[in-house]
Amino acid sequence: MFNSSKIIYIFVALALLAILSYVVLTQDGGGKYADTIAEKRFVKEKFLRDSPDSPFKGKAKFKTLAYFQPIEAYKVQARVELLDKPVPTEVKMSKGETEVYLCYAYLHFELSGKKYKLLALRRKFVDPILWVGFRDATTGTETYGAGRYLDLAYRNGQKTVLLDFNLAYNPYCAYNDAFVCPLPPQENILPVAIQAGEKL
Repeated sequence: MFNSSKIIYIFVALALLAILSYVVLTQDGGGKYADTIAEKRFVKEKFLRDSPDSPFKGKAKFKTLAYFQPIEAYKVQARVELLDKPVPTEVKMSKGETEVYLCYAYLHFELSGKKYKLLALRRKFVDPILWVGFRDATTGTETYGAGRYLDLAYRNGQKTVLLDFNLAYNPYCAYNDAFVCPLPPQENILPVAIQAGEKL
């Protein structure tokens, strides 16, 4: 069983990987988008293969993860609608317990001409990372049944954020049931297939 500090460490490590991906993607300098995504996936898989904090530690040798082909249409700008006051809420965890997060903002975006929104949460008020757990029409068939995550770097006052579903990733509990992971809130179930990011 992993204690709370261990879970927080893992969450921060994944968030840093997501931020690194965002920085490289936004400074691509005209390079091919698919190549940039491939590079970020390589870095992530090296971490999962070599890190002592990998969920694959002590299990069968890590090979590679499965992904959808990167499609730029799944990289969209979202308008940030801040809540008047961040609201503490109990988020269900994969083993039945709960943890308190802050409901922080709604992210409004469009895909294929249709409008959607996702609730973004923070672990703490001062946390610079917005956590977005979501499920969609691929969940449980093409993608992990408990949902997938996006981690977004956010500065106070920022009006938009980049939602790149090509960077959507599985929680560690998808690979090792010894890990405890937060489950996406009910309102983050999208009625559309997000065929981007990590697969089963």
